[in-house]
Parts: sequence; structure tokens; C-alpha cells
Amino acid sequence: MDNSDPMDLEPSSESIYELNTQDVLQEELRQLKEENQVLKETNRIPELEMEIQLVKEAKETQELEMQLLKENNQILTERNQVITERNRTLEMELQKVNEEQQVLKETKWIDNLVRQVFQQENLFLNETGRTQEMELTMVKDNTLVFKETKRTQEMERTVVKEGNLVLKETNWIDKPVRQVFEQENLVVKETQRTQEMDLTVVMEENLVLKETLRIQEKEFTVVREENLVLKETLRIQEMEFTETREENLVLKETLRIQEMEFTETREENKTLNNYKQIQVKELRWLNNEHRIELEMLKMELIPMMDEIKLLEDICLRQKKKNIGNFGRRMESREIELEKMKNKILAQRLETVQRTPRDTGPGAGEGTQGLEPGKGHGAWSR
Repeated sequence: MDNSDPMDLEPSSESIYELNTQDVLQEELRQLKEENQVLKETNRIPELEMEIQLVKEAKETQELEMQLLKENNQILTERNQVITERNRTLEMELQKVNEEQQVLKETKWIDNLVRQVFQQENLFLNETGRTQEMELTMVKDNTLVFKETKRTQEMERTVVKEGNLVLKETNWIDKPVRQVFEQENLVVKETQRTQEMDLTVVMEENLVLKETLRIQEKEFTVVREENLVLKETLRIQEMEFTETREENLVLKETLRIQEMEFTETREENKTLNNYKQIQVKELRWLNNEHRIELEMLKMELIPMMDEIKLLEDICLRQKKKNIGNFGRRMESREIELEKMKNKILAQRLETVQRTPRDTGPGAGEGTQGLEPGKGHGAWSR
């Protein structure tokens, strides 16, 4: 029985193959872990989440802007309604002014007609006065004729008196003839008095007509001044209506521009929504890809872990076999595996330090073709 340290013995080819396989598996496992870590570190999920958050914030900002645009459009609509109501009021006032102008024109026509009637009546009165003067002249002439007739009658009466004196003897009196002359004289006096009264009435009516004409001219002057005031008011209202119409056109143009901006904003919002949907789809696709890769890695790691455990069990059994029944007692599984790993790493490091680096085609040929059970010795503890 060999009493030397078992760890100092030369390892067998089977043990070397098992250790190399274990190292390769551990290296592959480490690479897989590093790749998984790299995948986790280089995962774009946080960036996509940040971009999605930015898209949400941009969408909220756009919604606020859309709300502001809606409020501005509502304010503009209310202002347009006020302007429309004001325009309607101005149109009604303009129509009323036009009606008043028409009434004034008709009133002016009536005043002209009344003035013409007054002028015709004045002419008629003048003609009537002239006729009355002619009649008065005729009355005066008739009075002269009457006086001449009276004088003639007095002469005839004198002749009659003389005849009466002559006829006293026959007792004849010319009383009916005298009564007739007296009645005619009374009729002439009454006619003259009536004509004078008619002339007085006509003169008074002429004065009344002149006063009425003066009052109407004064009222016409007042109406003309009011018409001038209404014309000035109408001109001012037309200017205000023109300004209001221009403001309305400006507001319509502003509303059209805002509608165009609203349409552009809505299109941008649709584009952002589409971009968001595309990013969400990409994120879901990446999540599915990562999940599939993780499942594949898990599926690949399960047999590797089983193989590693199997190799560890083989190594421990081989070590226990090398120690034998009368050797030292083995410690726990973890401690023994850690000792073996440290031993192997130390030997490999020592081998690397002693062996010069060979990068030729035949480098490493001594250990590449080893198979289980075909080595140059065996491990002994």
C-alpha cells in the first residue's frame, strides 16, 4: 500500500477527460450566464418603457392642447354668435332707418302736396278776393246807380208830389209805388252788408292759411334736421357695420387657421398613436423573444446541470474509490468539490507557467484525443 499523498499522484486520462469536460461545461455555463446577463443589461425594455412614457406624456400634452383648441374654438364660436347677433341688430336698425327715410320721403311728398294745395287755395283766395273786389266795385257801381235811381226817384217823387198835389182833387195816392222803392233800397243795403262780411271772412281765412303754412314750414325744417341727423347716424352705423364685417372676416380666417392646425394636430396624434402601437407590438415581440430565449436557455441548462451533477458524482466516486476503505474520511460534497476545483486550477496554472506557449498546428494534440478509460495513469489519493 502506497502511503504517499494521493493528490500528488499523476491523474489518469479518464479523470483528465472528465475534468476537461467539466471545465468545458462550466465555461459554457459561465458564457451562457454572461450572455444572459448581457441580454438583460442590453435589453431595450426600459428604453421602450421610457419611450412609451414619453409618448404618453406627448399624448397628454396633445390632449391638453386639443382641449385648449376646443375651448378657443368655443370662445370664437360664442364671439361669432355675438357678432352675428350684433350684425342682425344693425341690419334691423338699418332697415328701420330705411323705413323712416321712406316715411320721411312720403311725408315730404305729402308736405309738398299740401303746400301745393295751400298755394292753389291761396291763389284761389286771391282770385276770390279779386272777384270780391270786382263784385264790391260792381256793388259800388250799383250803389251809384241806386243813388242815381234814388235821386231820379226823388225827382219822380217830387213830380209825384206835385202830381199828388194836382191829384188831391181826385183823392189818388201813389202809396204802393213808394213801398216798392223802399223795399228795393233795403235789399241793396242788405246785399252790400253781406258782401262786406264775406270779404272779412275770406281775409281771416287767408291769415289762418298763412299761419298754417308758416307752421308747416317750421315743422318741415325740424323734419329736415332730423333727417340729416338720421343720415349721419346711418353713415356711422354703416361704418360700424363695415368694421364689424371686417372683424368677422378676420375671425373667420382665424377660425379657419385654427381648424387647419387642429386637423394637423389630429393627424400628428394619429401618427403618434400608430407609432405607439408599433412600439407596443415591438415590445411584445421582444418580450416574447426574450421569454422564448430564456425558456430555451432553461431547457439547455437543465441537461447541462444534470450532466454536471453526474460528472461531480463520478468524480466523487472515483476519489472515494482512490482513497479506499482505509483512507481518510471524506468531508461533505461541497467541500470535496471545492478542493478538487482548487487542486485542478492550481495544477493547470502550474502547467501553463511551465509549458511555453505553442500556437502551432500541433498544439494541444496530447490531450485532444483522450477518451474515457484511455489515459496514462490513474488518480490515487
